[in-house]
Amino acid sequence: HVVAASLGSSLMQWHLTLSAPLPESVPDGARVATFDERLRLTLAHAMTVGPTAATAAGQACTEEHERLLPVCGFKVGDRVDVVDADQRVWVRGLLIGALTAEGNGVLFEQGFAEDETLPSADELALLARDGSIRLPLVAWTLEAGRVLGASLQLFHPGVDLICIVAEGHRSPNLELLAFTELTVRRDGVAVPRGHLAHSGSHDIEMVLEE
Repeated sequence: HVVAASLGSSLMQWHLTLSAPLPESVPDGARVATFDERLRLTLAHAMTVGPTAATAAGQACTEEHERLLPVCGFKVGDRVDVVDADQRVWVRGLLIGALTAEGNGVLFEQGFAEDETLPSADELALLARDGSIRLPLVAWTLEAGRVLGASLQLFHPGVDLICIVAEGHRSPNLELLAFTELTVRRDGVAVPRGHLAHSGSHDIEMVLEE
């Protein structure tokens, strides 16, 4: 008997709740990072700061919307490198096969044998091949002497200040922004390259493993 079922996400995604409304519009693809870019994510979609609403209720609604910053991390199918603080590559081209249910870890399609020459996990990070996403490691996921995945460090409310970099440019208005909360999002999907997504009706077949 099936007691419960859920769909796992193929995309790491969160909302950052800013302490104050976003001061200016930000284009799609902007980088959201700590000042030193040790930790960086990408903006899920463009954020447009509109004119002030005419009523107090409308203004409050607008400000609330402009405080929610949607960000994305790694997705299933991404290739990542394991790097240290100096960006030296220790393990190259790992393929992400799944995300953990908690939303802060990844599992690799093919793990690798434990290597005693690797620095400790807290000295390493996973880096997207294009450099757009970088998340420090908290710990490896190990089994029978093999590294199967990793848990990753995220932004810490009240500790980290974020900067938004758009098209290689840092606006002074978008530097050292404080935020109060980091919450998991479930409303976005990752569509693999070469695939289409549509909103029409379609059938889904599920096979239960014994």
